[in-house]
Amino acid sequence: MEYVFGSTLVCEDPETAKRVTFDPAVRLRSVTLQGDTYDPAGVLSGGSAPQSSGVLLTLQKLNEITTDLQQQETQLSSLTATMAREKKKLDASRKTKQELDLKRHEIKLTEEQINGNSSSSIIQAIEEMKQNIAQLKDDVKAAKTRQDEANKDIKRVERDMSEFNNNKGSKLAELQTSLEKLKKQLTKNNASIKPLQSEMREAMVESEQCGSDLAAAQEQLEEAVITLRTQQEELDDLLAEQARVKEAHDLAQAHLSDEQAKLTGFDVELGELEDAIRSKNASITEGGLEQQKLGHEIERFHKEQEEAMGHVKALEKDYDFIASDSELFGRPGSVYDFRGVNMGDAKKKRKVLHENFQQKKNKINPKVMAMIDSVEKKEANLKKNMATVIKDKSKIEETIIKLDEYKKEALHKTWTTVNRDFGQIFNELLPGSFAKLDPPEGKTISDGLEVKVMLGKVWKQSLTELSGGQRSLIALSLIMALLQFKPAPMYILDEVDAALDLSHTQNIGRLFKTRFKGSQFIVVSLKDGMFQNANRIFRTRFVDGTSVVSATSGSDR
Repeated sequence: MEYVFGSTLVCEDPETAKRVTFDPAVRLRSVTLQGDTYDPAGVLSGGSAPQSSGVLLTLQKLNEITTDLQQQETQLSSLTATMAREKKKLDASRKTKQELDLKRHEIKLTEEQINGNSSSSIIQAIEEMKQNIAQLKDDVKAAKTRQDEANKDIKRVERDMSEFNNNKGSKLAELQTSLEKLKKQLTKNNASIKPLQSEMREAMVESEQCGSDLAAAQEQLEEAVITLRTQQEELDDLLAEQARVKEAHDLAQAHLSDEQAKLTGFDVELGELEDAIRSKNASITEGGLEQQKLGHEIERFHKEQEEAMGHVKALEKDYDFIASDSELFGRPGSVYDFRGVNMGDAKKKRKVLHENFQQKKNKINPKVMAMIDSVEKKEANLKKNMATVIKDKSKIEETIIKLDEYKKEALHKTWTTVNRDFGQIFNELLPGSFAKLDPPEGKTISDGLEVKVMLGKVWKQSLTELSGGQRSLIALSLIMALLQFKPAPMYILDEVDAALDLSHTQNIGRLFKTRFKGSQFIVVSLKDGMFQNANRIFRTRFVDGTSVVSATSGSDR
């Protein structure tokens, strides 16, 4: 069952419709998806033509197609957004590639500027000057060698002169000749050395100038190298960025191809869906016509139903058994089971029976029949009341059992808690002793409880073996255990320590203070041991024949 329209149920198949319609708890009119109508009153009409599916199925399929179409449109919009994002990435990669090409062109121009700069020509001139300086140094070394040879000749001449002094006559002419030759050679050497010296000085000046030019050129070269290194790093970064962008572009291109393929498939599916929508629209149009026909049929059924309801009311007015036996109508196995009954034959049979009834009606005393009907109604009511009483009796018995179980559980819980507190309180009031509540032998706690006391290590057989003070402690421990199980906001105790000594009275006061922190105690006592644990003390005494009350705090006593 998927849809509910008022008091009419729409079922999937005839079996479900029968089960729902004739169920005593439901008993509502049902219509199957094929158009068969089932009424709890027993009216059955034929179905529609089987070649066309129902209007509800058509509407359901239309809703499913509309939902699929909306999902496809959502996917299409998401794919369009993805394509737009990928296009933006592609534009960004193209822009990055343009920037990379521009940087490459700038690097190429920088290299050309470096190659065409004056520093390169200066470096070349410096190399040539270095070669000239080396040549001049070789010439200077040769001139020095020749000077050394001249100095040797002068020494030799001086030696000869010394010899000449010894032999002036023979050597004078020879020395004069050698001297003239040497002077000529020295003049010649000086003349050849002077241009070399001037060339050397010029070369030194040019070398210094070249050195300064070389230092400036080296600075320019270092700046150019730094610029080249920076541009090379930028180039490497741009190449890495280009590789990354290219990889992202390839991925985006592959994803775009996949999405385009999906879009192509979606276009095909959309075309198919549009064809299906057109066909479904045509089917909906046909379904609308069929719905109008069904509307006319429903109106006719409503009229027939109203007529049948009027007839049923008339029958209920005429026949009292209808109201009492209405629950049995349509129930399987009863006399009112209308499944498999031919309504045409039933109507004919009813007509014949009605005629026979009218004929025999005149022969029967109506008062006797009314008495019989009254007695039968009373019998049915008594049976119904008896069934209700039996049912209520079983419920009452179940409730009594549950209450007994709850009582036993609550009693056991109370006994466990009170028994534990009873033993602890008695042990606190009378150290070295213990007391407990146990059911008699062979019985449960519902049958009663016995007080068992252990003094030292000996269990007492009866409370008569205890002293008056011990019995007072037992009674007081049990009362306090019960009060602790369900505490009250205030307690009034009148001389509960009358039969106790001072130590036990102090234990009772201390027990009130420790175990009942949320309660207040008003204790009437004549023992000083109780006063030591009181928060506030009221003393009464006679003064000059008049009762006087004085109040003090526990700390001021």
